[in-house]
Amino acid sequence: SVTGVQTCALPICLIVRRGDRRFVCAQFEMPDVPARLTGARLGVDRGIINPVAMAVVQKSGAVASVSEPLGAEIGKTIREADQRRRAEQRRRGTTSRRHVERVDNSLHLLANKIVAEAKSHGAVVVLEKLDGLKQTITEQRPKGSRRGGWRRTLKRAQLGKLEQILAYKLSLAGLPVPRSVVAGGTSQTCPACGIRDPKNRVVQDRFACVTCGFEAHADIVGAVNVARREIGRASCRERV
Repeated sequence: SVTGVQTCALPICLIVRRGDRRFVCAQFEMPDVPARLTGARLGVDRGIINPVAMAVVQKSGAVASVSEPLGAEIGKTIREADQRRRAEQRRRGTTSRRHVERVDNSLHLLANKIVAEAKSHGAVVVLEKLDGLKQTITEQRPKGSRRGGWRRTLKRAQLGKLEQILAYKLSLAGLPVPRSVVAGGTSQTCPACGIRDPKNRVVQDRFACVTCGFEAHADIVGAVNVARREIGRASCRERV
């Protein structure tokens, strides 16, 4: 044993001891089996209150399945981790990475659900662009910024981190890396009649079309429109 690391009989394998617990770190070689794509798209809407909502849309534009918003525990995890981090900073003058690990674990579980849904439908995952929000929770609050909104910024940053996790998990599942589309108007456009109107958003999480009366969760509407936007873009590429 050297500094708590023991060798293992298996090739390319380590047993790491952390306190009274031991973890096996191993490498495995698996065949590359590409998934069968059906032309469907799995749209992912990422939001502040509800981190992720999913909708699978077939190549024809018909909605195959939708899921209720997922990842509500991530907001709770970030809030609790931020409180512990500040208490630890006051008590010890330093902070550990435990809050980062908790959030990362929640993101990995969320990514697993997205990958499983995409694989079951043979769908390409489509995300809305977040642009400059792909930061990590370890970055410090910008000097002079309002303290009350920093936790909100951290949560948006984790939604960008989810994209990085999805990229390699989808590759392991034999699926293409996530594609992205501009999100403008996806949560204001009715998936039933196609009319875009800011008045369609009654409240933060509810969508009610003022033209045809269609109602649904706003994040699910956004996920459907994100998927359809990529399908439309793919159709244009095929015609060119």
